[in-house]
Amino acid sequence: MLERLELAAIRFRLGMKNRLEKFKSDERGMATVEMVILIVVAVILIGFIVNFLTRNGFGPNKDMGLIEFLFDKMRTSLTDTFSKAEGK
Repeated sequence: MLERLELAAIRFRLGMKNRLEKFKSDERGMATVEMVILIVVAVILIGFIVNFLTRNGFGPNKDMGLIEFLFDKMRTSLTDTFSKAEGK
C-alpha cells in the first residue's frame, strides 16, 4: 500500500513538472503575462492622465482642472456669441 502511494506521488510530481515545462514553453503563457503587464501599464497611464485633467492648476485663480477650464472657456465664448447675436 505504501509503495502505491509513493508511486502515485512520484507520478503526480512528474506530471506537474511536465505540465509546468509545457506551460512555460507554450506561447499562451507568455501572452497572458504580456497582457497583464499591458493592462497594468494602461491603468497607470490613465490614472496619470485623469489626474492631470482634473487637478487644480488651470484658470485665472489656478483653482480649476483642465477640463473645467476648457468647458468654462467654451461656455463664456458661447454666451458672448449668443448675447451679441441677440443684441443685433
